[in-house]
Amino acid sequence: MWTQPGTKMGPIILLVFFGWWGFNTLAYFVPLFYQEVLLLTPLQTAVRLVPMGVSGLITNIVTGFVVAYVPSQILVIVGLSSAVASCIVFSLIEVNASYWAMSFIVMITLPILDIAYTVANMQVCSGFPAHSQALAGSIFSVATRLGTSVGLAVTSTIANSVSTRFNKEHPEYVGTSPEVLMAGFRAAGWTCCGTVSLSLLIAIVGIRGIGLAGQRRPIVEKMKDGQDIELAIRHNEVADAATTSSQNVDIAVASASVVTLTASYVDSANK
Repeated sequence: MWTQPGTKMGPIILLVFFGWWGFNTLAYFVPLFYQEVLLLTPLQTAVRLVPMGVSGLITNIVTGFVVAYVPSQILVIVGLSSAVASCIVFSLIEVNASYWAMSFIVMITLPILDIAYTVANMQVCSGFPAHSQALAGSIFSVATRLGTSVGLAVTSTIANSVSTRFNKEHPEYVGTSPEVLMAGFRAAGWTCCGTVSLSLLIAIVGIRGIGLAGQRRPIVEKMKDGQDIELAIRHNEVADAATTSSQNVDIAVASASVVTLTASYVDSANK
């Protein structure tokens, strides 16, 4: 599976792991920034998160139209580059700045990473025969969940460590003050930026030549009669084997007949 020609299974799984480390982890810290640093209510936070949902919806609709025309690598790079930009803006965000100046940029650029999810998932599943597509899709899904789990654990640890060190250097602040928390949130943003940048590097180097998503089907293309090529090949192999066996039987029968006739002729001659 990992060496299946044309699927790029290994690079795509690594890409998804590090990409979703940054994506879901940053999506976790953004609401915390609104509530713990800006001290907004849950309703105010929810309103500020609305552009993220709208951006994700538009991204997936547009992806559905362009995925058949734009090379998959380009789409993945666009999605990851947008997420990198979102992480950088979050890490440099000014607490007292207007929502529209920086926070809004984070909201609309982060969900564009969904392009990479759609394209990578189609590439992984369509590159395998029918009996292996479920396994390939499961591995892809596990990579996203594992990346999210590991990302949240590691990044939260880094954020807490940085906040604790900042608090020791500035004892005038309490441990839960916005200034202390923001130091850790910035560290979390840079951590997410690093993981998504690594994913972007993998996309640039590791998935070159994958073509259009969903159209590279060297094994699972359908024949006119609806059979898979792989099944047709197996059917032909079985038919060839049966034909060969039948021919061998015919030869054996013919040889036995010749031997019998020869023996009869010899007996007649002796008499």
